[in-house]
Amino acid sequence: MAGIRVNWNASPGPNLAGYNIYWGTSPGMYNGVGSPMDAGLPTILEKQISGLADNTTYYVAMTARNPTGVESAKTAEVAVTTLNSVPGPPTGVVVVAIQ
Repeated sequence: MAGIRVNWNASPGPNLAGYNIYWGTSPGMYNGVGSPMDAGLPTILEKQISGLADNTTYYVAMTARNPTGVESAKTAEVAVTTLNSVPGPPTGVVVVAIQ
């Protein structure tokens, strides 16, 4: 399983209580397992999302929210392709008979 790390700049608005991170595998469709994720306190500006599929493009957007849970508009969407978490097979294998 793969993962991504999301970093952002703090929201300049008043009454900031935290952020939500949305993701999915189709543009504008944030239906990833666990999406949206509460990114924590307003002072947290980075979050890792794990358990994602290898070699898959995810589309990520975020919102800021106030203490009552009202969210801002979503950010512009960002696309990221996860890495392959399993190494490829070895290459150049040579087998020689010996006595």
